[in-house]
Amino acid sequence: MRIKVRTLILFATFLAVVATVIAATLVYNSFETQNQRDLTIEATKKTRIISNLITGSMQIGDYNETVNVVSRLFKDEIISYVKIVNQYGDVILDLAKNKDRSIIVTEKIGINSTESDLGTLTVGYDVSYFENSAAKFKFQIISILIFAMIAVAMIAFAITRYVQMILSEFSRGLSELALGRSFVLNKKSRFADVRDSIQAFNETSRRVLEHKQLEVEKARLSATATFAAQVAHDIRSPLSALKIMEKEFNHLPSEKARLVKMAITRIEEIASDLLKKYKGESAHPSVKVPCSVNRLAQEVLSELQLQIREGVKIEFNSTNNSALAEVNPVELKRVLSNLINNAVEAIVENGCVRLIVDIHQAFITIKVQDNGRGIPKEVLPLLGQPGRTYGKKNGTGLGLFHARQTVESWGGRLSIESTLGQGTTVTLQLPIFPHLTKTPHRNLELGSDLVM
Repeated sequence: MRIKVRTLILFATFLAVVATVIAATLVYNSFETQNQRDLTIEATKKTRIISNLITGSMQIGDYNETVNVVSRLFKDEIISYVKIVNQYGDVILDLAKNKDRSIIVTEKIGINSTESDLGTLTVGYDVSYFENSAAKFKFQIISILIFAMIAVAMIAFAITRYVQMILSEFSRGLSELALGRSFVLNKKSRFADVRDSIQAFNETSRRVLEHKQLEVEKARLSATATFAAQVAHDIRSPLSALKIMEKEFNHLPSEKARLVKMAITRIEEIASDLLKKYKGESAHPSVKVPCSVNRLAQEVLSELQLQIREGVKIEFNSTNNSALAEVNPVELKRVLSNLINNAVEAIVENGCVRLIVDIHQAFITIKVQDNGRGIPKEVLPLLGQPGRTYGKKNGTGLGLFHARQTVESWGGRLSIESTLGQGTTVTLQLPIFPHLTKTPHRNLELGSDLVM
């Protein structure tokens, strides 16, 4: 059976009102009992006062004086009945206004002043006198109780509305999460437990959304891996044909023939690497060997020599020729090649790309700088994620994503700095392999073997 929160709170409100009514009844009955007791005490006190007033005249037998004193008191609206009987049983005075609605009190005369009994004094007090003051007090009690009942009902209604609103927001948030959309509960509350619940919901919402995004990302990467594996498989046939034709390249100039053979070998390595990753075999980033970063950079620049378009200058600067890093050479060359290509594509017409190798503390720093169009600040945090690219019409963002993942798998870091309209710098930091020896600075420019 489903019970709504609103029904539960209304039921609790009903119980609170019933409890208030019962409490009010008990208080009223208790007041009535106490009121009767108080009336009797008050009447007894007044009777004793009257008794003391007539004790003197009763002692000397001056009954006329006694009658005069009591008659004057009888004019008071409070007293509705008076009867005086002497010690001999004679009725000295008997006056009555409304004996039926009176509180009757009988007191002995002279009991406090002499040892002898001078008679009895019976006085009746009109109940309506006491009821008027009691009625006012009763009205105040009832008003307070009614106000309390109304206040309880209003508080319960407000709590019902508040709880319904919070639950409605929670429900809407769950619906949004089920659709894979982001949702943050912005409701504020003075209640600590409600605030904790809202914070817990927002944290859970964030984690669920992150998990969904990871699942989507995994599916996208899986599809990309399948596609890449298919390309790697299909490209092997033309590669085999090219390798068979290698001996035909002898008629080319030696440098060009060497570059063509290096390009074929590199394409074959990339295709084999993609197929191994797809099959779940040991991927290259985990197979690390100490490598000369300068040498790998030189090989990449040599391969790109024929691809760089006219108007773009590439400079290579290094402060240490013996800089060693424990990396996979095939993957590092692939990373540098992608970064240099990105830098060249960022240059609209004429410009310069700089490849700088330096040593900073325990890291070898590789910087790829260009003076191209630059990247907006709001786009920078998104780069390095699959599908996130900028300035490339058919870009997929996989090159930078692969570079970040590969460098981080070696214990390094990748960072991007850019100013719109001035250029971009991509920095790789790789841990230095031990036993490094420093050599003089080299700066190679266009016209040398390593600069185009």
